Amino acid sequence: MLLSAIGIEMKKRAAYVASFWLKMIVPPAAQIFVAYFLWSAIYETQNVTEIGGINFSQMIFYYVLVSCVYQMTRPDMGMILREIYEGSLTKFLIYPTSFFAFKFAAHLAHMILIFLQLLVAVGIYLFFFDLSTPISAVNIGLGLISLVIAGFLFFIMMASLELLSFWFESAWALCIMLDFVIGLFGGRILPLELFPVWLKDVNEYLPFRYLVSFPVEVIQGTLSSQALIFGFGISLFWCFVITLIAHAVWDRGSYQYTGTGM
Repeated sequence: MLLSAIGIEMKKRAAYVASFWLKMIVPPAAQIFVAYFLWSAIYETQNVTEIGGINFSQMIFYYVLVSCVYQMTRPDMGMILREIYEGSLTKFLIYPTSFFAFKFAAHLAHMILIFLQLLVAVGIYLFFFDLSTPISAVNIGLGLISLVIAGFLFFIMMASLELLSFWFESAWALCIMLDFVIGLFGGRILPLELFPVWLKDVNEYLPFRYLVSFPVEVIQGTLSSQALIFGFGISLFWCFVITLIAHAVWDRGSYQYTGTGM
């Protein structure tokens, strides 16, 4: 059933061709466009070749990867929230599979489609720039594993907040706040290498880095073996903890859910 859910979701997302390609191209292109001109001005103004150990070519490649990875791992915000408010969550109560497994299968379909975007974006980058360090097959393989973990962690964190709609009408604001925090501490807005040392050390133990920045660092091959093991361990730890929280919220909320909508 989960494989069928992935297939159906992929067909549904690709059905509206114009909307699909606009979502695929415009958001990452806009972020990369802004990053290019912003950082080119910074490097030129400061008259330096590296900032925080990152040269201009590496900086742009970072934003190419980050913009695509963020779109890939970020779930459809507000989907569960709307289903609770509208009363359409009822069907999931009788499905012969876990609610979270079904929803993540749909998110996985989204990730597979956005992965095509990542390949196109990297291809365009390589047309204009040269990689200072070639990406190995091992880095790509580990990167794919980290992307799946990041996608699940992002999904389960957002789902935990959206399920609070069983009790609150303002859960949307919490989701927006979480998305902003992930953008800041996940490395989407600014490379984490440019953060103060104390903040980087604290961020190593928080889940936000492992949603965006960590998969990018794995793909780029900038991490040592110890850092890889530590990163995968922390990300899996947070997956386990937040999954327990999400199941507890679901169990409590689904018992009092009426299915009548709001």
